Amino acid sequence: MSMHDLRTNILVSNALDYTNITATGNTDGEILDMQGYKSATFALRAGTITDGVYTPSLLEGSATGSMSAVSTAEVIGVSSANTIGSADDNGVVTLGYVGSKRYVQLRVAATGVSTGGNVLANAILGYAQDNPVTEG
Repeated sequence: MSMHDLRTNILVSNALDYTNITATGNTDGEILDMQGYKSATFALRAGTITDGVYTPSLLEGSATGSMSAVSTAEVIGVSSANTIGSADDNGVVTLGYVGSKRYVQLRVAATGVSTGGNVLANAILGYAQDNPVTEG
């Protein structure tokens, strides 16, 4: 069986620093530059969740100052099951981006929060135009 290398074909980036969300509202992650890549997958990871529901979504833009919600047709993994709640300590949910904008950003919408929960996220950029991908 032939083995194939994935590491030199993707770039793993921080999408949302480890964050303790203690109130209802939106928490936006880093704006990522998709230049040189044709896809992105976001992995939202939960730590300890004491209450609330945390729903990931994506923003996109041609420039960093003009981010707007991504159409659901351009996001893979949008469903009511793709949330994190108090029963999901250490859980992971993912969203895939198949849009065409240069910049993309993760947003976590928290509802029903009084004491909160800890979350963080990574983005995996793929289908690199130049291989091998170098980290940096």
